[in-house]
Amino acid sequence: MKNNKAAWKKNKDNTYNLLVAVFHGSRAPSLTVHQYLDRIFRYSDCSPACFVVAYIYLDRFVARTGAVLTSLNVHRLLITSVMLAAKFLDDRCYNNGYYARVGGISNSELNKLELKLLTALHFQLHVTLPTFNAYCLHLIRETQSPVNQPRRRRPPVKLFGFRKYIGFEAMDEVKLLGCWVSPFAHRVKWALELRGVKYEYIEEDLSNKSQLLLESNPVHKKVPVLLHGDRAISESAVILEYIDEGSAYHSFIVSNEESREKSKEELTQVLKILEDEALKDKKFFGGDEIGVVDIIFGNIPHWFEAMEEVVGVKVVEPNTLPRLHAWAQRFKQVPKINHSLPPYHDLLLFVKGFRQSLISNTLKASAQSL
Repeated sequence: MKNNKAAWKKNKDNTYNLLVAVFHGSRAPSLTVHQYLDRIFRYSDCSPACFVVAYIYLDRFVARTGAVLTSLNVHRLLITSVMLAAKFLDDRCYNNGYYARVGGISNSELNKLELKLLTALHFQLHVTLPTFNAYCLHLIRETQSPVNQPRRRRPPVKLFGFRKYIGFEAMDEVKLLGCWVSPFAHRVKWALELRGVKYEYIEEDLSNKSQLLLESNPVHKKVPVLLHGDRAISESAVILEYIDEGSAYHSFIVSNEESREKSKEELTQVLKILEDEALKDKKFFGGDEIGVVDIIFGNIPHWFEAMEEVVGVKVVEPNTLPRLHAWAQRFKQVPKINHSLPPYHDLLLFVKGFRQSLISNTLKASAQSL
């Protein structure tokens, strides 16, 4: 962090100064950054992956606003970014009022900070697997550096969250720790059943939690937890993403010349259902205006086009999926969508590297299963 006066002048002169200045306090808090993070970790009860994602949000904020982190703004940025990450990743999280008390600021101020940070991030909270892994490695290197040894050692904690693809065929044993009353556990059960994955279901008594649950999810001690070989994955949204890595999208992006047409056919069938049952003859999924469903499937325009180019096969075409193709073109042309799309050339390079990584991991998984 830089000198407060010099940093304040730079932040003030920045074109994004309104987004940056709102995080500045009149004086630096008494807690150091280390103490403040320790307090958030102790009382927020959010998954460890949230802290990695919060770090990514901070990096994006600095890159997009040109802000300089100082002792006057870093604490407010930390509590806001961790709260956003928890809301995005975790099945359960506290409300803004609780996080405000943890962060030592008022509820109304945190509400304002949340909106400003979302605006600066262009409401783009998704973090890709390669990005998450890269930041994890960076943080691990930092913590192992002799200069940055923590003043108080903690037992090692697994970063439950994003993962590299290893097919379910690579391991013999899949277990699900759940509870009959948990809707989050049922999400995972449905996904496993629909994917045809053989697994052992273990019913947990939440008033008398098993040692297996306590060891598998030592931070939250909650269900559901998916055990896949030596991996323990918690949070239903993350588990569903883990399970779905073997979906039609995954098959398509790793397809070769032999499997390409079959993968295209399978993916076309999936998208045809989306076109016929959800989009129908509407302008957008939400009707005449963009809605939540349009945003959820907003990766089909631009991102999926890059995937098609890398694989060398077109799926969403006027003659195969005419309504979905027309929707994709309309969606991209909406000014507020179009101006925030990443540069296509850079996206293409990323997808090429991502595809190669997936192919490599799939080959390793196949070798392990032999």
